Amino acid sequence: MNGMGRMGGAVAGVLLSLSLPAGAETLEQVLTGIVGREVTVDGQIGTDPFDENALRFRIADGATFAVTFDAGREARKKLEGCKFEMFGGTPCKAGIRAEIARVGSQIVLIVFEVVSIDPPAKL
Repeated sequence: MNGMGRMGGAVAGVLLSLSLPAGAETLEQVLTGIVGREVTVDGQIGTDPFDENALRFRIADGATFAVTFDAGREARKKLEGCKFEMFGGTPCKAGIRAEIARVGSQIVLIVFEVVSIDPPAKL
């Protein structure tokens, strides 16, 4: 056996000896656990740069989520002019309450209340 074979065997042995800590959850369990939970979150909301009929919500770390808007007609009117673009845009700073949903591999925020919303502002 050459040196690479012994090293590969040693790495495989170490990997096989690693296991999930007792009580660790699988990814599927974590995702199932968050679906249906309600959250309050601050960030920016605006139309999707690729689909002006779809909304996105961006949190402080830059992660964005698809939005299903279920907060009523008056709240929807306040979103006029709030949009993300490929390079910038004019999203609106907003505080929302939403339910977490999962559509395939995508996490979706079902917004049922707009707590606060600022007018559109350039990024």
